[in-house]
Amino acid sequence: MNESIKQVLAQFGIDENLPITEAPAHREKPYKVWIVGQKYILKSSISDADSVERIAKLNTMLYQEGAPVARFYKTNAEKYCACADGFYFTLADKLPGTHFKRVSKKVVYSLGKNLAKLHLALKKLEGSVEVYSTDTMGELHGWILNEIYKKRIPVKKEIIEYCKEFGDLYYRLPRQIIHRDPNTGNILMENDEVTGFIDFDIAEINIRVFDMYYAFGANQGNFVEWLQMRPYFFSGYHEVSAIGKDELDAYPYMSVLFSLLWVSYVSINWEERVNDALEELHWQYEVRDELKIHEEHLYYKVD
Repeated sequence: MNESIKQVLAQFGIDENLPITEAPAHREKPYKVWIVGQKYILKSSISDADSVERIAKLNTMLYQEGAPVARFYKTNAEKYCACADGFYFTLADKLPGTHFKRVSKKVVYSLGKNLAKLHLALKKLEGSVEVYSTDTMGELHGWILNEIYKKRIPVKKEIIEYCKEFGDLYYRLPRQIIHRDPNTGNILMENDEVTGFIDFDIAEINIRVFDMYYAFGANQGNFVEWLQMRPYFFSGYHEVSAIGKDELDAYPYMSVLFSLLWVSYVSINWEERVNDALEELHWQYEVRDELKIHEEHLYYKVD
């Protein structure tokens, strides 16, 4: 494979004799990543060339807006992706830092601020890039509940009704391009500061609260810590981009709805995980009142 990688690097005008190391996968991913000369990240994709090109252009426009993302490079043919052995490859700068694990007031405050910066930059790109527009409530009444009912997954009726109640509020929320997948594997940090967001493959138009939950959502394992840290995440975000009352009210609904979505998703892709996903869903519903974000949470400062 290294010979193919060298051919790809040559298409980008990069010295193919630089040391090449395959990066360990943070999670199950349908692609591979290589570190080239400790300076570049080379990523393979099984998507079509147009999709790879579109995402690279999105990332480039974000970089030009000063968003916390990596710079992407063009090939000698002025394309963002190179082809070899049936795969498509992109080349970007290697951002400093590692996937964040340690949680502190400073860390989550930085995460909130930088997610807001990313959202502001993404909003500026509306109309300039092609991304899917997603209606999560429409998905609830479509494939999500279809999967639940078809497989007779034992979701409590009151949880489904609670998610349906989100409908009116969901459609009042402002929509824009969001990352859609800002999990810990797609966020890099160094010295307790976010250095960048990666992997915009499934960016879409949706509500900002979706990203807020995904980037810093509560779960059973970290709930007490999350309750203590949440003001710093939301105050960091609010300092850069104001969070409206409707978005505050939407957070617990989004938490439960996302968990329901996840139950349906794993039932399709990893059926052996359904029971764990169900347990998390029912727990999210039980603590929904504690998940609420209050206005005073928007004004905490890191000491």
